Amino acid sequence: MPDIGVRASGVDTTLYRVLRGGLHVLVVPAAHAAGALGDAGLQPYRRDLDIVTPAPDGNGNGTGPVVLVRPDGHVAARGRPGRLEAVTGYLHDLLAAGPRTSALSGTTR
Repeated sequence: MPDIGVRASGVDTTLYRVLRGGLHVLVVPAAHAAGALGDAGLQPYRRDLDIVTPAPDGNGNGTGPVVLVRPDGHVAARGRPGRLEAVTGYLHDLLAAGPRTSALSGTTR
């Protein structure tokens, strides 16, 4: 995923700066941010991700896909406002199993 301008907690920044926090980042179109924040399917995972909106560039209308970005910058899942099944399914599969253990070192990640 390219390093795009985003708005996080009311502050303009970049996606890669937010990713430095070590969490997955959910990029939500500005026109649908309130709906995503209240989406019941995302509630169990709110502590495990940051939610941002793309920074306004004057060319868009605040619509588009919802994109879940892994901490390493790769896209994990995509959805549409109101259709977040791929996003919530990914988060469920990732986080419902509990801590992950490295097979080589035996350490928990």
